[in-house]
Amino acid sequence: MVNQPSGWSYWVSDCEDVFFDRCKIEADVQYPNNDGIHINCSKNVFVSNCNIVCGDDCIVIRANNYSLPENKVCERVTVTNCTLTSYSGCIRIGWLCDGTIRNCTFSNLVMTDA
Repeated sequence: MVNQPSGWSYWVSDCEDVFFDRCKIEADVQYPNNDGIHINCSKNVFVSNCNIVCGDDCIVIRANNYSLPENKVCERVTVTNCTLTSYSGCIRIGWLCDGTIRNCTFSNLVMTDA
């Protein structure tokens, strides 16, 4: 995904067994709120070997249950072997009033300009 205007490039909400491998996201860093991969209330999400450039957060992990019919946990998220460039945060975990986030692993990440 290249040169998308603003907003979240990928929104993964209430999902299981999601794989991002060798993805390239090159968003315009001048746009605010331009996240790369936004993972919400999901289980077994794997992000590996990706190159993400964003004006906002590259990877977001949340448990925002507001729009879901029942409260869900965000868990078992793995992010590895990625290059992340952001004028905000490369990785953000949680936000105000979020539910439970657990068992997340981050390894071998190159983060710049955050």
